[in-house]
Amino acid sequence: MKKKEVIMNKNSQNMETKNDANQVLASENNQKGNNGEYKLPKVTFDDKFVEEIEMERALEKEAHLERFKNANALYGNRQKGYDDIQKEFERMQKEAESSELEKTDTNAEFGAKISSVTELINSPFEPIQYVLDKFFPKGELSLIYGDSSCGKSTFIRCLAFAIAYGMEEYLGFKIGLEDDERSVTFAITEDNERHTKTLLQKQNVFFEPFRTIENPVFDVISCCDNGVVDALNKLMPSKKYNVIFIDTPQDDILGSMNDNNVVREYLNKLSLIAAKYDCAIVCIHHKRKYTLDKAPSKEDLSGTRAFCDKPRAVVEMRWHVDEPNAVWFTPIKANYESQEFLKEAYLLRMDTETLTFTHNGEKAPSNTIHMSVHKKDMTEAIKEKIIAYRFSNPTIRQTEIAELLREDFPDRKFSQSQVSYLIKEINNSNKN
Repeated sequence: MKKKEVIMNKNSQNMETKNDANQVLASENNQKGNNGEYKLPKVTFDDKFVEEIEMERALEKEAHLERFKNANALYGNRQKGYDDIQKEFERMQKEAESSELEKTDTNAEFGAKISSVTELINSPFEPIQYVLDKFFPKGELSLIYGDSSCGKSTFIRCLAFAIAYGMEEYLGFKIGLEDDERSVTFAITEDNERHTKTLLQKQNVFFEPFRTIENPVFDVISCCDNGVVDALNKLMPSKKYNVIFIDTPQDDILGSMNDNNVVREYLNKLSLIAAKYDCAIVCIHHKRKYTLDKAPSKEDLSGTRAFCDKPRAVVEMRWHVDEPNAVWFTPIKANYESQEFLKEAYLLRMDTETLTFTHNGEKAPSNTIHMSVHKKDMTEAIKEKIIAYRFSNPTIRQTEIAELLREDFPDRKFSQSQVSYLIKEINNSNKN
């Protein structure tokens, strides 16, 4: 009997458990929709609670907009995306770096800077500042050109040492830079760093005793992945070099040297760097062949005319026709100087041991340093000798005159036929 009661009690409990489960399942089924998904119970709020929630959300949104507005106030009080903010920051940075340039008004509509003539003429006078007196203006692009191996690279390395080491002048020409304006870089595209290092070590022996700046800034740029212009654009914001030498841009220009548009575009980029950072950029360039018989001219530069038109200053270097290791240093273009300055050539002598130059003040009219003038002067000197030989010995033979000329002019070769030709010229000039 007791066993039967226990079994009945267990069955009763099981039934209660089953009924409870059925009630839960029924409740869950009531919360499901037709598609079997659960339905959330409907909750109602009174109007006051809803109003408070909406008010809280409105205040939160207003606070968020205020924070966003305050953040954008740094960049013109306008809502900007990340890219716009970055552009605005870069623009503000450029304004800070070139405050003098930004004194002019900017017309955003036309993309140009508009300056009032009245403001310009009433502004303080600012004389042209030169790296080397009258030759290489600061804030501009300049160029040195000449025959191969005439000392162009040697010269700019010497000038770089003189500037970086604090010398007040070089070769008698004033260096117009303060001590805090003498950071220099030398970009090479033709030679490698190893070769350049050897040359710099030789030249440093000469310039070291003249050094007055304790920690000179004189860097060498080489092996540029994307060219010198790209490297300078990345370096200048932090380095801010005052003088940049490039040897040479020809190996950095992508395109033909005879394509005026290609060359001008490249030189424009260098000019913009010079203007933006108020630094002097001096490039080396080559000369056309077979021009020694002519006086120095803008037409002698290799490639397109842009090489002469774009720089503000251009200097030619050429060997002296009669003196080894001597070169003429001749200004061809100087936008801020008189034409008189362009009429003289300066004689520099190179020391092949120290790879340096000296100048003792010698100069000559620039239209007298070419080969044709030298040949003419030499011919006149030879004619004078022939006249003297014939005057002292009227019966002298032409072969004997040739022998005497070879003694008096050991670097020249003379034959009987040459002597005969010169005698005819002498006789014809006497008849006239």
